[in-house]
Amino acid sequence: MRAALLGALVAVAAASVVTPSPALAAGGGGEPPEDLTPPVLTITRPPGAVDGWYAGPVAVGVRATDDHLNAAGVRSVSWALSGAQTGTGMVSRTEGGTVSVTNSGPTTLDVEAVDGNDNSTFGQVSIGIDRTPPVVTFRGRTVPGGEIVQGTSATLAFDCAEQQSGLGGCVGTFAPGTPVDTSVLGPQTISVRAWDRVGNEVTRSATYTVVDDEFTILRSPQVAGTPAIGQTLTAVDPQVSPAPTGHTYEWLRETDGVNTVVGTGRTHAVTAADAGSHLRVRVSPVREGVAPRPLTSSHVTVPLGRITPTTQPALEGLALLGRTLTTTWLTVTGPDAVTVAYAWLRDGAVVEGATSREYSPTQADLGHRLRARIQVSAPGYETLTILTDPSDVVRGRPLQVVGSAGLRGTARVGELLRATVPRIQEPPEQRGPGDPATLSYQWLRDGAAIPGARAATYRLLPADSGRRISVRVRGSLPGHEDAVVTSAASAPVAIGLPVVTARLTPGAPGKARVVVAVRLPGVTPGGSIVVTRGGRTVLRGVLRGGALRAVLTRQPRGKVTYRVRYAGAPGLASRAVAVSTRIR
Repeated sequence: MRAALLGALVAVAAASVVTPSPALAAGGGGEPPEDLTPPVLTITRPPGAVDGWYAGPVAVGVRATDDHLNAAGVRSVSWALSGAQTGTGMVSRTEGGTVSVTNSGPTTLDVEAVDGNDNSTFGQVSIGIDRTPPVVTFRGRTVPGGEIVQGTSATLAFDCAEQQSGLGGCVGTFAPGTPVDTSVLGPQTISVRAWDRVGNEVTRSATYTVVDDEFTILRSPQVAGTPAIGQTLTAVDPQVSPAPTGHTYEWLRETDGVNTVVGTGRTHAVTAADAGSHLRVRVSPVREGVAPRPLTSSHVTVPLGRITPTTQPALEGLALLGRTLTTTWLTVTGPDAVTVAYAWLRDGAVVEGATSREYSPTQADLGHRLRARIQVSAPGYETLTILTDPSDVVRGRPLQVVGSAGLRGTARVGELLRATVPRIQEPPEQRGPGDPATLSYQWLRDGAAIPGARAATYRLLPADSGRRISVRVRGSLPGHEDAVVTSAASAPVAIGLPVVTARLTPGAPGKARVVVAVRLPGVTPGGSIVVTRGGRTVLRGVLRGGALRAVLTRQPRGKVTYRVRYAGAPGLASRAVAVSTRIR
Protein backbone atom coordinates (compact mmCIF):
# COMPACT_ATOMS: atom_id res chain seq x y z
CA MET A 1 0.00 0.00 0.00
CA ARG A 2 1.38 3.42 -0.90
CA ALA A 3 1.83 5.81 2.02
CA ALA A 4 1.72 9.42 0.75
CA LEU A 5 2.75 12.54 2.64
CA LEU A 6 -0.58 14.16 1.55
CA GLY A 7 -0.69 17.93 1.97
CA ALA A 8 2.31 18.04 4.32
CA LEU A 9 4.70 17.98 1.32
CA VAL A 10 5.15 21.27 -0.53
CA ALA A 11 4.03 20.64 -4.11
CA VAL A 12 7.02 22.13 -5.95
CA ALA A 13 9.79 20.58 -8.00
CA ALA A 14 12.85 22.48 -6.81
CA ALA A 15 12.13 25.44 -4.54
CA SER A 16 9.51 27.05 -2.32
CA VAL A 17 9.61 30.86 -2.27
CA VAL A 18 7.62 32.61 0.43
CA THR A 19 6.98 36.10 -1.02
CA PRO A 20 5.47 38.72 1.30
CA SER A 21 2.85 41.23 0.18
CA PRO A 22 4.47 44.57 -0.78
CA ALA A 23 4.05 47.45 1.68
CA LEU A 24 1.99 50.45 0.54
CA ALA A 25 4.12 53.56 0.02
CA ALA A 26 3.11 56.78 1.69
CA GLY A 27 1.67 59.20 -0.84
CA GLY A 28 2.41 62.85 -1.37
CA GLY A 29 6.19 62.84 -0.74
CA GLY A 30 7.59 63.55 2.69
CA GLU A 31 9.53 60.93 4.62
CA PRO A 32 10.15 57.56 2.92
CA PRO A 33 7.51 54.94 3.77
CA GLU A 34 8.17 52.67 6.75
CA ASP A 35 9.43 49.18 5.79
CA LEU A 36 6.48 46.86 6.49
CA THR A 37 7.46 44.21 3.95
CA PRO A 38 8.85 40.91 5.25
CA PRO A 39 11.87 39.29 3.62
CA VAL A 40 11.55 36.85 0.71
CA LEU A 41 12.24 33.27 1.85
CA THR A 42 13.43 30.61 -0.61
CA ILE A 43 13.43 26.92 0.40
CA THR A 44 15.07 24.68 -2.22
CA ARG A 45 14.69 20.90 -2.27
CA PRO A 46 17.06 18.82 -4.42
CA PRO A 47 15.67 17.20 -7.56
CA GLY A 48 14.84 13.50 -7.78
CA ALA A 49 11.97 13.37 -5.28
CA VAL A 50 8.95 11.15 -5.83
CA ASP A 51 6.00 12.94 -4.28
CA GLY A 52 8.47 14.39 -1.76
CA TRP A 53 10.25 11.09 -1.02
CA TYR A 54 13.98 10.41 -1.46
CA ALA A 55 16.04 7.24 -1.24
CA GLY A 56 18.72 8.80 0.99
CA PRO A 57 19.77 11.91 2.93
CA VAL A 58 19.02 15.30 1.37
CA ALA A 59 20.24 18.84 1.92
CA VAL A 60 17.49 21.47 1.74
CA GLY A 61 18.65 24.95 0.72
CA VAL A 62 17.38 27.91 2.76
CA ARG A 63 17.96 31.58 1.86
CA ALA A 64 16.25 34.88 2.64
CA THR A 65 16.52 38.27 0.93
CA ASP A 66 15.20 41.72 1.83
CA ASP A 67 15.54 44.02 -1.19
CA HIS A 68 12.51 46.27 -0.65
CA LEU A 69 12.59 50.06 -0.44
CA ASN A 70 13.90 51.26 2.94
CA ALA A 71 14.66 47.63 3.88
CA ALA A 72 16.85 47.05 6.93
CA GLY A 73 18.18 43.71 5.66
CA VAL A 74 17.73 40.15 6.92
CA ARG A 75 18.48 39.85 10.64
CA SER A 76 18.07 36.11 11.16
CA VAL A 77 17.01 32.92 9.40
CA SER A 78 16.08 30.09 11.81
CA TRP A 79 14.82 26.58 11.16
CA ALA A 80 13.26 23.68 13.08
CA LEU A 81 12.80 20.00 12.16
CA SER A 82 9.94 17.85 13.47
CA GLY A 83 8.67 14.37 12.75
CA ALA A 84 11.14 11.59 11.97
CA GLN A 85 13.99 14.03 12.67
CA THR A 86 14.07 16.86 15.17
CA GLY A 87 16.41 19.77 15.71
CA THR A 88 16.81 23.53 15.41
CA GLY A 89 19.40 25.85 13.97
CA MET A 90 20.26 28.97 12.00
CA VAL A 91 21.66 29.64 8.51
CA SER A 92 23.64 32.67 7.38
CA ARG A 93 21.42 35.71 7.11
CA THR A 94 23.35 36.88 4.03
CA GLU A 95 24.45 33.69 2.26
CA GLY A 96 21.78 31.24 3.42
CA GLY A 97 22.71 27.60 3.90
CA THR A 98 21.48 24.02 3.91
CA VAL A 99 19.59 21.85 6.38
CA SER A 100 20.42 18.11 6.29
CA VAL A 101 17.61 15.59 6.64
CA THR A 102 18.90 12.05 7.24
CA ASN A 103 16.34 10.14 9.32
CA SER A 104 14.00 7.65 7.65
CA GLY A 105 10.35 8.69 7.52
CA PRO A 106 8.55 12.01 7.00
CA THR A 107 10.16 15.17 8.43
CA THR A 108 8.73 18.71 8.38
CA LEU A 109 11.07 21.70 7.99
CA ASP A 110 9.75 25.05 9.31
CA VAL A 111 11.73 28.21 8.49
CA GLU A 112 11.33 31.78 9.76
CA ALA A 113 13.15 34.80 8.30
CA VAL A 114 13.12 38.11 10.20
CA ASP A 115 14.41 41.47 8.88
CA GLY A 116 15.86 44.37 10.84
CA ASN A 117 12.40 45.96 11.22
CA ASP A 118 10.94 42.81 12.86
CA ASN A 119 9.01 41.80 9.71
CA SER A 120 8.93 38.01 9.44
CA THR A 121 8.19 35.37 6.82
CA PHE A 122 7.40 31.71 7.52
CA GLY A 123 7.93 28.75 5.19
CA GLN A 124 7.41 25.01 5.47
CA VAL A 125 8.30 21.95 3.42
CA SER A 126 8.16 18.23 4.17
CA ILE A 127 10.81 15.70 3.23
CA GLY A 128 10.39 11.92 3.21
CA ILE A 129 13.37 9.55 3.33
CA ASP A 130 12.69 5.92 2.43
CA ARG A 131 15.55 3.44 2.88
CA THR A 132 13.34 0.40 3.44
CA PRO A 133 12.43 -1.98 0.60
CA PRO A 134 8.89 -3.33 0.27
CA VAL A 135 7.75 -6.36 2.27
CA VAL A 136 6.93 -9.57 0.40
CA THR A 137 4.60 -12.06 2.12
CA PHE A 138 3.81 -15.55 0.85
CA ARG A 139 0.42 -17.12 1.51
CA GLY A 140 -0.65 -20.68 0.84
CA ARG A 141 0.60 -24.19 1.41
CA THR A 142 4.07 -23.77 -0.03
CA VAL A 143 5.76 -22.05 2.87
CA PRO A 144 9.56 -22.46 2.90
CA GLY A 145 10.36 -26.15 3.41
CA GLY A 146 6.83 -27.38 2.68
CA GLU A 147 6.10 -30.62 0.83
CA ILE A 148 3.53 -31.27 -1.91
CA VAL A 149 2.55 -34.65 -3.25
CA GLN A 150 3.38 -35.00 -6.93
CA GLY A 151 0.46 -34.21 -9.25
CA THR A 152 -1.69 -32.47 -6.63
CA SER A 153 -2.90 -28.91 -7.05
CA ALA A 154 -1.48 -26.38 -4.60
CA THR A 155 -1.89 -22.65 -5.05
CA LEU A 156 0.36 -19.95 -3.73
CA ALA A 157 -0.31 -16.23 -3.36
CA PHE A 158 1.95 -13.39 -2.42
CA ASP A 159 1.51 -9.79 -1.30
CA CYS A 160 3.83 -6.80 -1.66
CA ALA A 161 3.43 -3.87 0.71
CA GLU A 162 5.21 -0.50 0.92
CA GLN A 163 4.44 2.00 3.70
CA GLN A 164 6.45 5.07 2.68
CA SER A 165 7.22 6.20 -0.89
CA GLY A 166 4.75 3.77 -2.46
CA LEU A 167 5.05 0.48 -4.29
CA GLY A 168 6.77 0.70 -7.66
CA GLY A 169 6.23 -2.88 -8.76
CA CYS A 170 5.78 -6.48 -7.60
CA VAL A 171 6.65 -9.35 -9.95
CA GLY A 172 6.92 -13.09 -9.23
CA THR A 173 8.05 -16.14 -11.15
CA PHE A 174 4.42 -17.24 -11.05
CA ALA A 175 1.03 -15.55 -11.05
CA PRO A 176 -0.34 -15.14 -7.51
CA GLY A 177 -3.22 -17.45 -6.65
CA THR A 178 -2.38 -20.00 -9.40
CA PRO A 179 -1.23 -23.61 -8.89
CA VAL A 180 2.50 -24.15 -8.63
CA ASP A 181 4.33 -26.78 -10.66
CA THR A 182 4.16 -30.24 -8.98
CA SER A 183 5.18 -32.32 -11.98
CA VAL A 184 8.84 -32.81 -11.02
CA LEU A 185 9.95 -34.55 -7.81
CA GLY A 186 12.38 -32.77 -5.51
CA PRO A 187 12.99 -29.23 -4.27
CA GLN A 188 11.50 -26.34 -6.26
CA THR A 189 12.17 -22.62 -5.85
CA ILE A 190 9.88 -19.67 -6.53
CA SER A 191 10.72 -15.99 -6.06
CA VAL A 192 9.13 -12.53 -6.00
CA ARG A 193 10.85 -9.21 -6.75
CA ALA A 194 9.38 -5.95 -5.37
CA TRP A 195 10.60 -2.34 -5.51
CA ASP A 196 9.35 1.00 -4.30
CA ARG A 197 9.12 4.32 -6.13
CA VAL A 198 12.53 5.57 -4.98
CA GLY A 199 14.40 2.42 -6.00
CA ASN A 200 14.60 0.26 -2.86
CA GLU A 201 14.32 -3.37 -4.00
CA VAL A 202 13.95 -6.81 -2.45
CA THR A 203 13.77 -10.36 -3.82
CA ARG A 204 12.32 -13.10 -1.65
CA SER A 205 12.38 -16.78 -2.46
CA ALA A 206 10.44 -19.76 -1.11
CA THR A 207 11.08 -23.44 -1.60
CA TYR A 208 8.84 -26.46 -1.61
CA THR A 209 9.53 -30.12 -2.23
CA VAL A 210 7.48 -32.38 -4.51
CA VAL A 211 7.23 -35.89 -2.99
CA ASP A 212 5.71 -39.07 -4.35
CA ASP A 213 3.75 -39.91 -1.17
CA GLU A 214 3.30 -38.80 2.44
CA PHE A 215 2.50 -40.13 5.88
CA THR A 216 -0.92 -39.61 7.42
CA ILE A 217 -0.53 -38.09 10.88
CA LEU A 218 -2.61 -39.68 13.64
CA ARG A 219 -0.80 -38.07 16.62
CA SER A 220 2.02 -35.53 16.79
CA PRO A 221 5.22 -36.24 18.73
CA GLN A 222 5.41 -35.20 22.38
CA VAL A 223 8.07 -34.47 25.02
CA ALA A 224 8.04 -36.50 28.24
CA GLY A 225 9.96 -35.68 31.40
CA THR A 226 10.57 -32.69 33.69
CA PRO A 227 12.06 -29.64 31.92
CA ALA A 228 14.65 -28.67 34.54
CA ILE A 229 18.44 -28.46 34.68
CA GLY A 230 19.90 -31.93 35.36
CA GLN A 231 16.76 -33.80 34.19
CA THR A 232 16.38 -35.94 31.03
CA LEU A 233 13.64 -35.41 28.42
CA THR A 234 12.40 -38.23 26.16
CA ALA A 235 10.73 -38.00 22.74
CA VAL A 236 7.34 -39.74 22.44
CA ASP A 237 7.12 -40.93 18.82
CA PRO A 238 4.24 -39.72 16.66
CA GLN A 239 1.55 -42.05 15.36
CA VAL A 240 1.42 -42.10 11.54
CA SER A 241 0.08 -44.26 8.76
CA PRO A 242 1.58 -46.31 7.21
CA ALA A 243 3.64 -47.53 10.16
CA PRO A 244 7.25 -46.32 9.98
CA THR A 245 10.24 -48.65 10.15
CA GLY A 246 12.27 -46.12 12.15
CA HIS A 247 12.61 -42.53 13.29
CA THR A 248 15.21 -39.76 13.31
CA TYR A 249 15.30 -37.10 16.04
CA GLU A 250 16.39 -33.48 16.38
CA TRP A 251 16.10 -31.54 19.62
CA LEU A 252 15.56 -27.82 19.01
CA ARG A 253 16.33 -25.03 21.47
CA GLU A 254 14.46 -21.75 20.77
CA THR A 255 16.04 -18.60 22.16
CA ASP A 256 14.79 -15.14 21.11
CA GLY A 257 12.92 -16.68 18.20
CA VAL A 258 15.96 -18.60 16.85
CA ASN A 259 15.95 -22.42 16.77
CA THR A 260 19.23 -24.31 17.27
CA VAL A 261 19.70 -28.08 17.02
CA VAL A 262 21.13 -29.25 20.37
CA GLY A 263 20.78 -33.05 20.10
CA THR A 264 19.90 -35.90 17.72
CA GLY A 265 18.99 -38.81 20.02
CA ARG A 266 15.68 -39.96 21.46
CA THR A 267 16.59 -38.36 24.81
CA HIS A 268 18.05 -35.00 25.79
CA ALA A 269 19.82 -34.13 29.06
CA VAL A 270 18.78 -30.62 30.12
CA THR A 271 21.77 -28.36 30.84
CA ALA A 272 22.22 -24.80 32.10
CA ALA A 273 22.49 -23.69 28.46
CA ASP A 274 18.80 -24.67 28.00
CA ALA A 275 17.58 -22.56 30.94
CA GLY A 276 15.21 -19.76 29.98
CA SER A 277 14.49 -21.25 26.52
CA HIS A 278 11.91 -23.48 24.81
CA LEU A 279 12.75 -27.10 23.85
CA ARG A 280 11.02 -29.10 21.08
CA VAL A 281 11.73 -32.43 19.47
CA ARG A 282 11.39 -32.90 15.70
CA VAL A 283 10.73 -36.54 14.78
CA SER A 284 10.88 -37.82 11.20
CA PRO A 285 9.18 -41.20 10.57
CA VAL A 286 11.15 -43.35 8.09
CA ARG A 287 9.72 -45.99 5.69
CA GLU A 288 10.99 -47.06 2.28
CA GLY A 289 8.88 -45.60 -0.55
CA VAL A 290 7.31 -42.91 1.63
CA ALA A 291 8.62 -39.38 1.71
CA PRO A 292 10.04 -38.37 5.11
CA ARG A 293 7.66 -36.16 7.09
CA PRO A 294 9.38 -34.15 9.88
CA LEU A 295 6.90 -33.61 12.72
CA THR A 296 7.57 -31.18 15.56
CA SER A 297 6.20 -31.39 19.09
CA SER A 298 4.85 -28.49 21.10
CA HIS A 299 7.48 -26.81 23.25
CA VAL A 300 8.34 -27.17 26.92
CA THR A 301 9.94 -24.28 28.79
CA VAL A 302 13.04 -24.80 30.89
CA PRO A 303 13.01 -22.38 33.86
CA LEU A 304 16.14 -20.78 35.22
CA GLY A 305 17.75 -22.72 38.04
CA ARG A 306 17.81 -21.36 41.59
CA ILE A 307 20.82 -20.71 43.77
CA THR A 308 19.95 -21.13 47.46
CA PRO A 309 21.94 -19.52 50.32
CA THR A 310 22.91 -21.69 53.26
CA THR A 311 24.38 -18.87 55.39
CA GLN A 312 23.51 -15.21 55.93
CA PRO A 313 26.52 -12.89 55.45
CA ALA A 314 27.17 -10.16 58.01
CA LEU A 315 29.48 -7.16 58.43
CA GLU A 316 32.58 -7.36 60.59
CA GLY A 317 34.52 -4.32 61.78
CA LEU A 318 33.75 -0.80 63.03
CA ALA A 319 31.99 1.92 61.03
CA LEU A 320 34.75 4.48 61.62
CA LEU A 321 36.87 6.52 59.27
CA GLY A 322 40.22 4.82 58.86
CA ARG A 323 38.85 1.38 59.76
CA THR A 324 37.72 -1.47 57.45
CA LEU A 325 34.39 -3.28 57.15
CA THR A 326 34.40 -6.86 55.81
CA THR A 327 31.58 -9.21 54.78
CA THR A 328 31.61 -12.76 56.12
CA TRP A 329 31.65 -15.58 53.55
CA LEU A 330 28.41 -16.63 51.86
CA THR A 331 27.79 -20.32 51.11
CA VAL A 332 25.16 -21.56 48.63
CA THR A 333 23.75 -24.73 47.07
CA GLY A 334 23.36 -24.91 43.31
CA PRO A 335 25.83 -25.10 40.42
CA ASP A 336 29.43 -26.11 40.98
CA ALA A 337 30.87 -22.87 39.59
CA VAL A 338 29.43 -19.47 40.46
CA THR A 339 30.47 -15.83 40.07
CA VAL A 340 30.31 -13.62 43.17
CA ALA A 341 30.06 -9.82 42.83
CA TYR A 342 30.19 -7.31 45.70
CA ALA A 343 28.82 -3.77 45.96
CA TRP A 344 28.58 -1.37 48.91
CA LEU A 345 25.55 0.82 49.53
CA ARG A 346 25.47 4.14 51.36
CA ASP A 347 21.93 4.63 52.71
CA GLY A 348 20.72 2.42 49.85
CA ALA A 349 22.70 4.13 47.05
CA VAL A 350 25.56 2.28 45.36
CA VAL A 351 29.04 3.57 46.26
CA GLU A 352 30.89 3.90 42.98
CA GLY A 353 34.04 1.78 42.70
CA ALA A 354 33.43 -0.24 45.90
CA THR A 355 33.38 -3.81 44.53
CA SER A 356 35.35 -5.99 46.96
CA ARG A 357 34.59 -7.86 50.19
CA GLU A 358 36.29 -5.10 52.17
CA TYR A 359 35.46 -1.40 52.34
CA SER A 360 37.07 1.46 54.24
CA PRO A 361 34.62 4.30 55.04
CA THR A 362 35.48 7.70 53.55
CA GLN A 363 34.60 11.29 54.42
CA ALA A 364 31.49 11.00 52.21
CA ASP A 365 30.17 8.20 54.46
CA LEU A 366 30.11 10.30 57.63
CA GLY A 367 26.64 10.30 59.17
CA HIS A 368 25.42 7.48 56.87
CA ARG A 369 24.91 3.73 57.23
CA LEU A 370 26.68 1.19 55.03
CA ARG A 371 25.71 -2.30 53.93
CA ALA A 372 27.12 -4.85 51.47
CA ARG A 373 25.23 -6.33 48.51
CA ILE A 374 26.37 -9.79 47.37
CA GLN A 375 25.22 -11.21 44.02
CA VAL A 376 25.85 -14.84 43.05
CA SER A 377 25.31 -15.81 39.39
CA ALA A 378 25.86 -18.78 37.08
CA PRO A 379 24.80 -19.52 33.49
CA GLY A 380 21.21 -20.81 33.44
CA TYR A 381 20.47 -19.75 37.03
CA GLU A 382 18.62 -16.81 38.52
CA THR A 383 20.99 -14.32 40.11
CA LEU A 384 20.89 -14.53 43.90
CA THR A 385 21.04 -11.13 45.62
CA ILE A 386 21.59 -10.82 49.39
CA LEU A 387 22.01 -7.67 51.50
CA THR A 388 23.76 -7.58 54.85
CA ASP A 389 22.22 -5.73 57.77
CA PRO A 390 23.21 -2.03 57.76
CA SER A 391 26.18 -0.85 59.79
CA ASP A 392 26.08 1.69 62.56
CA VAL A 393 26.21 5.34 61.49
CA VAL A 394 29.72 6.06 60.20
CA ARG A 395 31.63 8.33 62.56
CA GLY A 396 34.95 10.12 62.22
CA ARG A 397 37.60 10.93 64.79
CA PRO A 398 36.78 14.15 66.70
CA LEU A 399 38.69 17.39 66.15
CA GLN A 400 40.04 19.54 68.99
CA VAL A 401 38.58 23.06 69.37
CA VAL A 402 40.74 25.53 71.30
CA GLY A 403 38.98 28.81 72.05
CA SER A 404 35.63 30.12 70.83
CA ALA A 405 34.17 32.02 67.91
CA GLY A 406 33.41 35.74 68.23
CA LEU A 407 32.74 38.98 66.34
CA ARG A 408 34.75 42.18 65.85
CA GLY A 409 33.25 45.39 64.54
CA THR A 410 30.31 47.72 65.10
CA ALA A 411 26.77 46.34 64.73
CA ARG A 412 25.55 49.09 62.40
CA VAL A 413 24.33 48.92 58.80
CA GLY A 414 27.26 49.56 56.45
CA GLU A 415 29.89 48.46 58.97
CA LEU A 416 32.14 45.42 58.49
CA LEU A 417 31.99 42.54 60.98
CA ARG A 418 34.91 40.16 61.17
CA ALA A 419 34.80 36.61 62.56
CA THR A 420 37.28 35.70 65.26
CA VAL A 421 37.82 31.95 65.24
CA PRO A 422 39.15 29.29 67.59
CA ARG A 423 41.96 26.93 66.68
CA ILE A 424 40.50 23.70 65.25
CA GLN A 425 42.97 20.85 64.80
CA GLU A 426 43.70 17.19 65.37
CA PRO A 427 44.15 16.24 69.02
CA PRO A 428 47.79 16.60 70.11
CA GLU A 429 48.35 12.85 70.22
CA GLN A 430 47.36 12.57 66.54
CA ARG A 431 48.58 15.86 65.13
CA GLY A 432 51.58 16.08 62.87
CA PRO A 433 53.04 19.03 60.94
CA GLY A 434 50.56 20.75 58.63
CA ASP A 435 47.40 19.23 60.07
CA PRO A 436 45.15 22.18 60.99
CA ALA A 437 41.50 21.99 59.96
CA THR A 438 40.18 23.90 56.96
CA LEU A 439 37.73 26.59 58.09
CA SER A 440 34.50 27.67 56.42
CA TYR A 441 32.03 30.34 57.49
CA GLN A 442 28.28 30.94 57.47
CA TRP A 443 26.84 34.23 58.76
CA LEU A 444 23.47 34.05 60.51
CA ARG A 445 20.69 36.59 60.88
CA ASP A 446 18.61 35.85 64.00
CA GLY A 447 19.97 32.29 63.74
CA ALA A 448 19.03 31.75 60.06
CA ALA A 449 21.68 31.42 57.36
CA ILE A 450 22.22 34.54 55.22
CA PRO A 451 22.42 33.40 51.57
CA GLY A 452 25.88 33.91 50.07
CA ALA A 453 27.45 35.18 53.31
CA ARG A 454 30.31 32.67 53.60
CA ALA A 455 33.45 34.76 53.95
CA ALA A 456 35.43 35.56 57.07
CA THR A 457 33.93 39.08 57.04
CA TYR A 458 30.41 40.37 56.54
CA ARG A 459 29.22 43.88 55.57
CA LEU A 460 25.98 44.69 57.41
CA LEU A 461 23.01 45.43 55.11
CA PRO A 462 19.75 47.33 55.61
CA ALA A 463 18.00 43.94 55.93
CA ASP A 464 20.07 43.36 59.08
CA SER A 465 18.70 46.46 60.83
CA GLY A 466 17.24 45.52 64.21
CA ARG A 467 18.42 41.91 63.84
CA ARG A 468 21.12 40.01 65.71
CA ILE A 469 24.06 38.70 63.70
CA SER A 470 26.28 35.71 64.49
CA VAL A 471 28.74 33.52 62.58
CA ARG A 472 29.03 29.74 62.42
CA VAL A 473 32.54 28.37 61.84
CA ARG A 474 33.08 24.83 60.57
CA GLY A 475 36.43 23.04 60.74
CA SER A 476 37.03 20.14 58.33
CA LEU A 477 39.90 17.67 58.11
CA PRO A 478 39.90 14.38 56.16
CA GLY A 479 39.31 11.40 58.42
CA HIS A 480 37.58 13.45 61.12
CA GLU A 481 34.10 14.60 61.97
CA ASP A 482 33.58 18.28 61.25
CA ALA A 483 33.79 20.59 64.27
CA VAL A 484 31.20 23.39 64.31
CA VAL A 485 31.23 26.41 66.65
CA THR A 486 28.91 29.43 66.61
CA SER A 487 29.65 32.87 67.98
CA ALA A 488 27.42 34.74 70.37
CA ALA A 489 24.93 37.03 68.61
CA SER A 490 25.62 40.72 68.22
CA ALA A 491 23.48 43.47 69.69
CA PRO A 492 20.55 44.48 67.45
CA VAL A 493 22.06 46.07 64.35
CA ALA A 494 21.63 49.85 64.37
CA ILE A 495 20.44 51.71 61.31
CA GLY A 496 23.13 52.98 58.96
CA LEU A 497 24.38 56.57 58.92
CA PRO A 498 24.88 57.38 55.25
CA VAL A 499 27.03 60.31 54.13
CA VAL A 500 25.16 62.94 52.11
CA THR A 501 27.08 65.26 49.78
CA ALA A 502 25.56 67.99 47.60
CA ARG A 503 27.05 70.24 44.95
CA LEU A 504 25.30 73.19 43.26
CA THR A 505 26.76 74.63 40.09
CA PRO A 506 25.30 77.91 38.73
CA GLY A 507 24.23 77.84 35.13
CA ALA A 508 22.15 80.20 33.05
CA PRO A 509 20.59 83.18 34.88
CA GLY A 510 18.22 81.94 37.56
CA LYS A 511 19.35 78.31 37.21
CA ALA A 512 21.64 75.95 39.09
CA ARG A 513 22.56 72.34 38.59
CA VAL A 514 22.36 70.21 41.74
CA VAL A 515 24.07 66.86 42.28
CA VAL A 516 23.28 64.90 45.47
CA ALA A 517 25.05 61.66 46.47
CA VAL A 518 24.16 59.40 49.40
CA ARG A 519 26.84 56.85 50.27
CA LEU A 520 27.24 53.98 52.70
CA PRO A 521 29.78 51.13 52.30
CA GLY A 522 28.23 48.01 50.81
CA VAL A 523 24.84 49.70 50.28
CA THR A 524 23.28 51.52 47.33
CA PRO A 525 20.85 53.84 49.14
CA GLY A 526 17.40 54.53 47.77
CA GLY A 527 14.74 56.97 48.91
CA SER A 528 13.79 60.60 48.39
CA ILE A 529 15.66 63.93 48.46
CA VAL A 530 14.08 67.29 49.39
CA VAL A 531 15.88 70.58 48.63
CA THR A 532 14.62 73.72 50.40
CA ARG A 533 15.57 77.41 50.32
CA GLY A 534 14.56 79.51 53.27
CA GLY A 535 12.00 76.90 54.34
CA ARG A 536 10.51 76.73 50.85
CA THR A 537 10.75 73.42 48.95
CA VAL A 538 12.36 73.92 45.54
CA LEU A 539 13.00 70.28 44.57
CA ARG A 540 11.74 66.80 45.36
CA GLY A 541 13.44 63.81 43.79
CA VAL A 542 14.24 60.10 44.14
CA LEU A 543 17.71 58.59 44.28
CA ARG A 544 18.85 56.49 41.36
CA GLY A 545 21.88 54.35 42.14
CA GLY A 546 22.46 56.42 45.26
CA ALA A 547 22.51 59.76 43.43
CA LEU A 548 20.18 62.55 42.24
CA ARG A 549 20.87 65.00 39.43
CA ALA A 550 18.52 67.88 38.67
CA VAL A 551 18.35 71.54 37.57
CA LEU A 552 16.85 74.29 39.73
CA THR A 553 15.09 77.06 37.78
CA ARG A 554 13.72 80.52 38.63
CA GLN A 555 16.10 80.98 41.53
CA PRO A 556 16.88 84.41 43.05
CA ARG A 557 20.15 86.02 42.09
CA GLY A 558 23.00 86.36 44.49
CA LYS A 559 24.37 84.06 47.12
CA VAL A 560 21.74 81.48 48.08
CA THR A 561 21.90 78.74 50.73
CA TYR A 562 20.01 75.47 50.25
CA ARG A 563 19.24 72.67 52.68
CA VAL A 564 19.48 69.19 51.15
CA ARG A 565 17.70 66.49 53.19
CA TYR A 566 17.81 62.72 52.60
CA ALA A 567 14.59 61.21 53.98
CA GLY A 568 16.18 57.87 54.85
CA ALA A 569 15.08 54.31 53.94
CA PRO A 570 14.56 50.98 55.74
CA GLY A 571 17.73 50.44 57.75
CA LEU A 572 19.13 53.90 56.86
CA ALA A 573 18.86 57.11 58.88
CA SER A 574 17.75 60.44 57.41
CA ARG A 575 20.53 63.01 56.92
CA ALA A 576 20.75 66.64 55.88
CA VAL A 577 23.45 68.99 54.59
CA ALA A 578 23.54 72.72 53.72
CA VAL A 579 25.20 74.02 50.56
CA SER A 580 25.55 77.57 49.19
CA THR A 581 26.15 78.94 45.72
CA ARG A 582 25.86 82.23 43.84
CA ILE A 583 23.04 82.40 41.30
CA ARG A 584 23.56 84.67 38.28
